[in-house]
Amino acid sequence: MKNCYKYTLLPVCVLFAVAACTPDTECRTEETVHCGVVFQCDSTVTTSDTTYSVTFNTIDSLTLTGVDNDSVLYDNQKSVTAIALPLRKNAEETRFNLTVNGRQDVLVVRHRNRDYFISLACGCFVYHDIDTAYTEGKLVKDTEILNTAVENTQQDNIRLYIHL
Repeated sequence: MKNCYKYTLLPVCVLFAVAACTPDTECRTEETVHCGVVFQCDSTVTTSDTTYSVTFNTIDSLTLTGVDNDSVLYDNQKSVTAIALPLRKNAEETRFNLTVNGRQDVLVVRHRNRDYFISLACGCFVYHDIDTAYTEGKLVKDTEILNTAVENTQQDNIRLYIHL
C-alpha cells in the first residue's frame, strides 16, 4: 500500500509543477489604466465682412504636468487630439496643470479607486470610477464625462471644451 502512494504522489507533484509554470493569459504588461481625454475646440474667426466660429479637435502646443509632483506628461506636444492621464491609486482626486498656447488651467478629476484581482501571478490592478471632472481656470469652457469607468487605455472618458 505504501508503494501505491509513492507512485501516485510523483505524477501529482509533476502536474502541480507544470501548472505553476504556465503563463497566465490575462496578465498585461501595462498595469496602469489611463483616463482618456479628448478635446473639442472652437475659435472665433473674423474676416473683413463676417465673423464665424470654427470647431476642431486638435490642440497645438499642449503641456501637461501633474500637480504636487514633478511629472511632465506632455511637453509642448503638437497636433494632439487625445491624451491619456494616469489617475492616483492612493487618492480620490487627481489634478493636472494644463497649458495650451500659453494659457493655463487646472483639470481636477475626482474618482473612486477599485482593486481588481487578476490572479496570484498577475497581481491586482486598480480601476477607477470617475465621479466628477472640472477645471479651475478660464481656458476650458466645460467638461463632459463620456464614460465613468476607467478600466483600460483605449477609451475616451472625458471631453474638454476649449475656446482658443
